[in-house]
Amino acid sequence: MVFLSSSFFLLLKINKNLNKENRFIHSDNKPNGSPNSGKFPDPNNFIIIFSDVKASKRDIYKSLKNKSGVYNSNLIVTNSIFNKTNNIMSINYQSSLKNRYYSTISKRLDPNLVTGFVDGEGSFSVLIYKTTKLKVGWETQLVFNITLHSKDHDLLIQIRSFFGVGFIKSNKNHNSVSYTVTKLKDLVNVIIPHFNKYPLITQKITDFILFSSVVDLVKNKQHLNKEGLNKILAHKASMNKGLSTSLINSFTDIIPIERIKFQVTESLSPYWVAGFTSGEGSFYVALFKTDKYKIGYSVQLRFAIGQHSRDLFLIEKLVGFFGCGYLKPFSNKSAVCYVVTDINNILNIIIPFFKNNPVVGTKNLDFLDFCKIAYLIKDKAHLTESGLNQIKELVSGMNLKREHDSL
Repeated sequence: MVFLSSSFFLLLKINKNLNKENRFIHSDNKPNGSPNSGKFPDPNNFIIIFSDVKASKRDIYKSLKNKSGVYNSNLIVTNSIFNKTNNIMSINYQSSLKNRYYSTISKRLDPNLVTGFVDGEGSFSVLIYKTTKLKVGWETQLVFNITLHSKDHDLLIQIRSFFGVGFIKSNKNHNSVSYTVTKLKDLVNVIIPHFNKYPLITQKITDFILFSSVVDLVKNKQHLNKEGLNKILAHKASMNKGLSTSLINSFTDIIPIERIKFQVTESLSPYWVAGFTSGEGSFYVALFKTDKYKIGYSVQLRFAIGQHSRDLFLIEKLVGFFGCGYLKPFSNKSAVCYVVTDINNILNIIIPFFKNNPVVGTKNLDFLDFCKIAYLIKDKAHLTESGLNQIKELVSGMNLKREHDSL
């Protein structure tokens, strides 16, 4: 297979059910008007080659997403060479900016990982607002949503590809990006069946159960009459933050449905833990001035997962799951944190686990830097000036300090 040396390459996921003739290698710059040709390397992917692309990834996506044969596109622009792993053609996008490297996983996300991530970052909402379009005077909108920092735009593309429904929207003012599903048929046929098969295990499952009941009411057109609307409001009153002040003033006789308290009894799935950590976990490194060491600094690594205190039982299960660490309540007692700081436990338990069960998104980059620092400490390099400088350099680009592309 011959590629133009100046080309940028894109890896696109397509529907497995497409006819074989739709699976092809396509060049945007066909010499002498020659037809598209080439051998297809994998039945789940095809490659489009552009010889002179100067547009951004988003511009390229917009120009391609409606073309025939493109399905749930997960676009990664690169000028690097193909790497073949696990019989899947995968491409890395190398940024020219210092300390930035984005690796995109081309294989499908594990469903338990997706559920764990939604347990941490997702939401199920029922929106009710006035309208003149309906006789009942109120409109009901159902929303499944994940909102992240814009640096994790690529992760939401993967999640969108996993579900195959919904849309992604960026908010430049808040430097955020959201994946949203609002169509009733998508909620009924895709979202709800997924979480019925791979259940949430935080208290968010109660919101999901109430949300599912409202979906059924809307599916049966109950939102179009006053009695059905009141039922929906009774469910909404027990979800998330409950009814807004304006809804309480407009509907004074609503009695909230009793919210069931859920407690996980089954063992935790490693994939779920990886997904939940991708949303709620942190890999943190602190440097303290001290007289204890000649170098004048002490370095502490901390792996932590924080959660609302209503999920205390789940956080306690994490202690048993990893076999190390401890619980630390927040000062206001509204939240609790699972914490591991012992360097031996980090080296022998935490790092091996997440190497076998990787976190996703840019948090994986924090984990990789966390590992580098852990190995420097293991080798006592943190007690030397050069080693300490390496650690400071790594810390300066982790977590909130990490640079990212604006998509």
